[in-house]
Order: sequence, then C-alpha cells, then structure tokens
Amino acid sequence: MKSGKGKVKINGQLFSAQSDDMFYIEPGVEHTFYAYSTDPMVTLSVYVDFQPSAGASYERGNNQLVNYHLNTFELKRCVPTVYFRDGIQLPAKIKLPTHCSWMNGFYHVVDQIASEELGIENELRAAFESFFILYIRYFQNPHIMDDPRVQKVKQWMENELCTSVSIMNWAERLNISSSYLYELFRKATDCSPQHYWIQLKMDRAKKYLRETNMTITEIATTLGFSSIHYFARQFKKQCGETCSDYRKRMRKLY
Repeated sequence: MKSGKGKVKINGQLFSAQSDDMFYIEPGVEHTFYAYSTDPMVTLSVYVDFQPSAGASYERGNNQLVNYHLNTFELKRCVPTVYFRDGIQLPAKIKLPTHCSWMNGFYHVVDQIASEELGIENELRAAFESFFILYIRYFQNPHIMDDPRVQKVKQWMENELCTSVSIMNWAERLNISSSYLYELFRKATDCSPQHYWIQLKMDRAKKYLRETNMTITEIATTLGFSSIHYFARQFKKQCGETCSDYRKRMRKLY
C-alpha cells in the first residue's frame, strides 16, 4: 500500500489495508481490492509468475489503472522470475518495518517497468529477485531490521576500511555505548561489529590478492593490521585457505 485506506480480500479472508501494508498473493488465488471512498487506497503492485514467464507492474489509484500497459502480460516484458525452496509459507499481509531498505528492489521494478533501455529485463529481474530473497530472510528472522545507526556504521566501515579504527570509536560517534552498538549490530546482521569489520577487510584482501602484486605484508599493512601473523590467521580462518594458496588458485582460474 502506498497511501489511503481500504480492504483486501484474499481467498475469502478480509484484511484491512493502509499505508505500509504489504500483501503477498499466490498466483491463481482469488483476490479483490475495496477502496474507501473518502480516502481511496493507492497500491503499488508487481505481478510475478514463479515459473519462467512474463510479469508486469502497475500503480492503482481510485480503482483506476494509471497505466494499463503496465498491467499487461507480454513475453517481451518478461520481468521477474523467482525460484525458492518448497515449504516456505509467506503471510498474506505484513506491516513494513521502519527503514526497510530491502524494499528498494521492489520500488525499482515499479519505477522502471515501462523503460525500454537495453538490458532492462535482466535488470528488473535481478532487482525483484534481490527484494524477494531479502523479504524472505526478514520474514524468517523479523528481528533483522535496517537500523539507521547500523547502516551508518557500515558506511563508516566501508570508508575507513584501510584503518584500525576501534568499535568504541564508532560507538562514541553515535553517542551510544559499545555494548549497545554490539546489540544493534547483532540484531541487524546476526554477527558482531568486529566480525563484520573483519569480513569486509578479508573481502578487500581477496581483491588485492587477485588483482595486484602486493605482498602479503603490504596487504596486511594497507588494511590496518599491525601484525602480519594476525592478518594471516584471520584470512585462513575466514577464507579456509592461506593468502598464498588463494592467490595461486584464483590466478589459475584466470
């Protein structure tokens, strides 16, 4: 739901509908929208066949299709195709959480559905699949939220990757305790800020090993490790092999 109020009947069950409500309706399930006359609901909808076929999107307002073309099913408009394991039962309705960045892929499909740019079908398919996967993860673990403070720390980590900034420093910038930052990070990423920080560094280390001739010592120093031995232990722990073995294996592939 984008705005307004109304009701949605799905397979005989009636739900109230208002801003930030999201509905999941399986293909073939009978459903009806009832908009309130005083504050008619406006919905953003993406129709997806979970088999290889076409999809379309439209915005609905005051019970009128804003753009009928977006509600047609044409093979050339093949948008999202999504596959997922059997056994996942999604609710018919959820309330979108605050700061819900995983909806961006959905909004991108809605905004760009009429585009004729080269490769748009693949772009929209990827955007929708990304949204849907993240939605399923959220549904399976609703405690994972996009807290803006965690997002800010993630951005700081990206920008300051080649430093040895401490977690305490980021907590101080947010004016919260280190323990509270740890708690927020656990809820948002299911890991500690230290572990997330190390993972980012290891990903960058892999890039250096693949794409440069930097020595392992140079990589460790560049990424803010005071000890090459600690860096080497962390790399093997996170990646399952030594830096040298990783470099040799990746260069054989290319």
